[in-house]
Amino acid sequence: SVAVTPWMKDKVNFVGPAVVQLATLDACLVVHLASANGRPSGSCGPPLEAVLRDETIVKAGVSLDQDMLELRQKWTRLEARSRLDLGGIGASGSQRLGLKQLTSSILGVDLPKTRRLTMSNWSQVPLTSAQLAYSAWEAWAGAAIVAELAARDPDTFGTEALVALLRSQRTIDDLYHCLLYTTYAADDLPRVALGARRHVPHQ
Repeated sequence: SVAVTPWMKDKVNFVGPAVVQLATLDACLVVHLASANGRPSGSCGPPLEAVLRDETIVKAGVSLDQDMLELRQKWTRLEARSRLDLGGIGASGSQRLGLKQLTSSILGVDLPKTRRLTMSNWSQVPLTSAQLAYSAWEAWAGAAIVAELAARDPDTFGTEALVALLRSQRTIDDLYHCLLYTTYAADDLPRVALGARRHVPHQ
């Protein structure tokens, strides 16, 4: 996603999800959603939606639902099935693991990642070779982690097992509307609290 940071606010004309990466063990596709005119690329929507909606294709990543909710704000019809959030694997309590930690512990591979790169301008057209390489690495890591887990425990992490397990998960549309409700409730809470204090009888 493109965040409007103080040092970048004069450089970006696009806010929100700017890149989607799709990968297998052998290939990676980096889709740049941002266009030079500051609007999301309309031509990218239908092909991405077709892949994301296909429940026979497992989508693996860290904080995947959050990413899908951000995309949902750009494409209102977006749905993503068979979402596998890797962040809970090997986690202790509420402490979730990041992709870099998972790649190191499961694959024994150091995922190249710097703050300067992750916070760079992902809306620029075209992306730099470093941004493309990082995007491809990140997408490959998710696919490679699932493949390694499937090799260790096919009954749990094999494609058929994961598709069956994830079939009952909540839809992105459901999650999105829950998020809206929570946001509205949080915004309304101060007003409700103020009204309650005004009606508390004085002793």
